[in-house]
Formats: sequence, structure tokens, C-alpha cells
Amino acid sequence: MKNYCDRGRKLLEASRAGVNPFDKYKPEVPTGVFLKPGEKQLDDYETAGLKELSKTGFVLIAGGLGERLGYSGIKIDLPVTTLTKDYCYLKYYAQYALACRDRVRNKRDLVKIFMFLSVSWFQVILLLRQLLFWKPMIILV
Repeated sequence: MKNYCDRGRKLLEASRAGVNPFDKYKPEVPTGVFLKPGEKQLDDYETAGLKELSKTGFVLIAGGLGERLGYSGIKIDLPVTTLTKDYCYLKYYAQYALACRDRVRNKRDLVKIFMFLSVSWFQVILLLRQLLFWKPMIILV
């Protein structure tokens, strides 16, 4: 945590001095693979991915309250869609992590880490309980 704070202070000071740490980089479009459902290449990539899925951890860095967005609650409680009532970002994220867990052959719980500001920790815990995702997880405040 100390290194994180020290690095943040250095970056803020560099920004104040007008230093752009990205001046030496040139953006470019990455190369990739276009996968189509039903083709062998997609199946091969999915098989390889499923083998690694049990080693996957999910980290959510929650940014506190949504005041700047005109929202009085925590940002992870913002709705993802208006088609379904009470379908917030945290529910979307947690359901995705649970769906990944269900695809893993050994069915163990994947690591879930929630990191958020101390001003919103109580609201996050309440939301997790309300959504019934109160399962083994690591919570960093």
C-alpha cells in the first residue's frame, strides 16, 4: 500500500509539472483473431480457456459513491440495464464470476476480491448481502 501511495504522489507531481509518461508510446490497433460460433477454432480457444479458468481470480475495485454521476448511492449499485429492475453492476459482475465458476470442472469457489473506499464499505456489504453473494471472498478497505 505504501508503494501504491508513493507512486501515486510521484505521478501527481509529474502531472503538475506537465510531464506525460506516455510521450514515448504510440497507440496502435492490436492484432487479434476473429472467432465465429460453430467453428473449430472457437472451440479450441474455449477448451484452452476452460483449462485456465480454475486459476482465475476476480477483482473489483469499487470507486466509492456516485455523487459526480448524480447518483446518491455507491457506484456498483448503479443499474446496468433498464430492462430488468434492480439489475446493478455488482449483480452483473458477480453473476459473471459465478457463471465462470460453474464452467470449471472442479467447481471450487474462484477467488473474489472486492476493494473499495472506507467511506462506502458498509453500503457494499449491505448490497452483497442483499444480492445473496455473501460467500467466501477477500475484502480490502
